[in-house]
Amino acid sequence: MSHAARRSFCRCVAPAVLALVAGAASAQTTRLVPSQFATIQGAINASANGDTVLVAPGTYGEQINFSGKNITVRSSAGAATTTINAGGAGVVVSFVSGETRAARLEGFTITGGELLGAGGAGVTIVGSSPTIVDSVITGNNATSNGSAFRALGGGVRVDGASNPLFTGVAFESNFANGGQGGAIWVGFTGAVAE
Repeated sequence: MSHAARRSFCRCVAPAVLALVAGAASAQTTRLVPSQFATIQGAINASANGDTVLVAPGTYGEQINFSGKNITVRSSAGAATTTINAGGAGVVVSFVSGETRAARLEGFTITGGELLGAGGAGVTIVGSSPTIVDSVITGNNATSNGSAFRALGGGVRVDGASNPLFTGVAFESNFANGGQGGAIWVGFTGAVAE
């Protein structure tokens, strides 16, 4: 290759390499709660696939939805000091938009879910296959709504071609009042690995 040809080749390849490096760097952003984002959901909303939401110890009074994003939401100090509490407003954590195993929830106490109807007050997983690690799912209640909707899964409901992975997850004091599966209910799905 001549000297001129090498210079031309370098001018063409260098910008492409820089663009690839910049793209790879931006794909791995860590978003801090609450120092950068006041809420976990706010950090999720700002995230893209491959990002991490890192949550400091505390109790977060909110409901979160991964919204189809394959991201990691992790506490910095574990479930004993980091809680997501829905305060009776509905489902605490939702995976209902086709999330894969790359959607990870790690190191939280998940509580305060209250649902009138189908169930999954703590965690609802429909058509998704997330990974939930080193967490405690406790104090969540699903209650039947007459004969039309039975309570299915006070702690967790898994339905609709889902295949989640639970590792190091404890279930405590979850109830399906007038239904089935106080801790976990598995419906029309693939499998649940524990």
